Amino acid sequence: MRLQRPFGSELSACVPRPPLLGDRADTSAVAKKIGVNPRVVAAAPAYLAEAGTPEKPSDLPQHSIIVGPAGRGTEGWVFRKDGKSTSVRVEGRIVLNGAEGATAAAVAGLGIISSGALSMLRELESGQLVRVLPDWEMGMADIHVVLPAGRAAKPSARAFADFVSSELREQELVWDRICPGCLASGARSAA
Repeated sequence: MRLQRPFGSELSACVPRPPLLGDRADTSAVAKKIGVNPRVVAAAPAYLAEAGTPEKPSDLPQHSIIVGPAGRGTEGWVFRKDGKSTSVRVEGRIVLNGAEGATAAAVAGLGIISSGALSMLRELESGQLVRVLPDWEMGMADIHVVLPAGRAAKPSARAFADFVSSELREQELVWDRICPGCLASGARSAA
């Protein structure tokens, strides 16, 4: 059985879209990297106790997979180890549009999830989820803030960017406790 629920789709006509930070055509805008979001594979300890723990990426198709926004794509999940890449096609038993819903499904023991670490940081820290295939890397997404160049940005926009940057640095400290050394020095957010 496969469950697919597009959370939020029924609200899209009712809720106005938030303003974009920076226009892609605006060449005067400046993007500043403020953090990273490593992609990881995780599952609830109860799920792994019942279904077994995958030892290599090719074991994943035999498991119940929860696909959230970060796990979609026709190319499959790409893993790297020792300079080599391997791609694994997975079929989602549960497919959700929201990272929160996908994380909740994994915590409930419904399967294995691949998502950005920041979307499940609390669950990893508390032990509700544990990393699967921790010796394999799946890459990181850079997080940027886009502001007008020079002093054109409003003070409130700069204050918000500073706040988000500070929050991301705090989350990186938590991630370092969960996965010591996983954030290479060049991958960290700006201080």
